[in-house]
Amino acid sequence: MKIRLWEQPEIVINELFGIELMDCELSDGQLMFYGYDSYYSYGLIHIYTYRNALFTPDCCIQLSGQACTQLEIILESKSLSWKEFFQVAFGICEKVEFLRLDCALDDKNELPYFTVEKLISKAKKNLYWSNGRDYSINESKYRLTTGKTLNIGSRTSDLMCRIYNKAIEQAKMTGKDISDFGSWNRIEIELKREPANDMARRIAYENESLENLIRAVLRQELRFYTDSSKK
Repeated sequence: MKIRLWEQPEIVINELFGIELMDCELSDGQLMFYGYDSYYSYGLIHIYTYRNALFTPDCCIQLSGQACTQLEIILESKSLSWKEFFQVAFGICEKVEFLRLDCALDDKNELPYFTVEKLISKAKKNLYWSNGRDYSINESKYRLTTGKTLNIGSRTSDLMCRIYNKAIEQAKMTGKDISDFGSWNRIEIELKREPANDMARRIAYENESLENLIRAVLRQELRFYTDSSKK
């Protein structure tokens, strides 16, 4: 997740994360494509800004997947939801821009709703539609298994879908056996610019679950067909 807010970083840190500035560490550092010269860190949470931010109210929050997990723990400790976090983010200052937002749906059914291999096969046969987006396949080996990721769209586009076996990824990260994680397939949507802002506002203000909001995006942006008739 990446959020740019035109506000002083200490206000963002205190009001959005509920953290005191004195509990953060200030370091020199740059964020690619932006002119920031320093950042505050609280664990894995990074807030990029300027040394003279008092005169240039502008900062950018960068959260990796692990940082989002850390933030989720913070929110739960304060009995807050992601919806409330997004609402606060939009309310801190007049200008807020979500530069990137990743969302995911997990299929942990014992009998999977889909398999990555089946969807890759459909992509190769052109049995899919995604508003003109091309597909690509990445592979990574773990022990005797090869994990494959089906990408629909490019990293530079406003929307990209990733479909992969999350159990293989977790086994590779932890060194455990794949069977320890059971059946676990994942669909991720990586949103940038306007689609990211639109989804963030939907999460903040619509009376709908995050799961259903993600489903709505997928229904609009990605389809797989049973046969060449594409009906």
